[in-house]
Amino acid sequence: MLLKQLLEGLPMVHSEGPLERSVVGVTADSRRLSPGMVFVAVPGESHDGHDFISTAIDRGAAAVICERNGFSSGRATKVKVTDARVALAAAAANFHGHPSRKLKVIGVTGTNGKTTVSFMIKHILEAAGVRAGLLGTIRYEIGDRVLPAQRTTPESSDIQQFMAQMVRAGCDACVMEVSSHALAQKRVHGVDFDLGIFTNLTQDHLDFHGDMENYYEAKKQLFTSIQQGTKPGAAVLNIDDSFGSRLAQETSAEVQFTYGFDESAKLRATEFQLGHGATTFTAETAAGSFVVTMPLIGRHNIYN
Repeated sequence: MLLKQLLEGLPMVHSEGPLERSVVGVTADSRRLSPGMVFVAVPGESHDGHDFISTAIDRGAAAVICERNGFSSGRATKVKVTDARVALAAAAANFHGHPSRKLKVIGVTGTNGKTTVSFMIKHILEAAGVRAGLLGTIRYEIGDRVLPAQRTTPESSDIQQFMAQMVRAGCDACVMEVSSHALAQKRVHGVDFDLGIFTNLTQDHLDFHGDMENYYEAKKQLFTSIQQGTKPGAAVLNIDDSFGSRLAQETSAEVQFTYGFDESAKLRATEFQLGHGATTFTAETAAGSFVVTMPLIGRHNIYN
């Protein structure tokens, strides 16, 4: 791929150096950089990628994407952008051919339940004959490969690479846990979601977000991205949670499906029984009701 193709749609300010040069990848980690790759200097919580630009150039970076000047790029092309995180995500999506557009992508966000819901959805999809990849807290599943998870939601460049590998492995869908940190850090920028699921919001991660309002706004970004994506997009929301109920009022996803014990929910749970080793409840919908029995205990798993 040519550098100018990799840069399409990025928030560029200006560039110095050739754009007609070939590039072989993109990364924000100078330790993973090999000759011909593009290095994106991302400001982080504990480290600033701008401090590693010289290392990237010494390792043979074809180009450096950055937010600040004040360094010699040598033979590498310098590209200044307004937002390095957005640039990293967009460049990675370009390099890998926008793999999320070739998959049904389901994003699950919320304080609790993300992992359980993600595994349940993947199991249901595969029982229906839909091969699905998984990106989550416990592990990443890409075709027949299982990788240990480094974090709940990978870095944006890794997300695009993993999704491209899923496409090559014959996957039709990707189920992904989407953390509030990932949303705030724009790691899922450039991912086209088909469906976003909101489980709940409770007091957690306030050391990062500061307060519940910021925490909520981070979660809300998943549904904003669905509205702005290239796919119609749908939202599945737990309206028993006060933030889920608020989200139902504030999101304008083309399709919105609510669930909970609340009488106004489109999928409502009633008549539940919590037994030893199993839970039974009635699921009521506009199309009718049916009894669900599952080998998971607890009211929280009815929500899941």
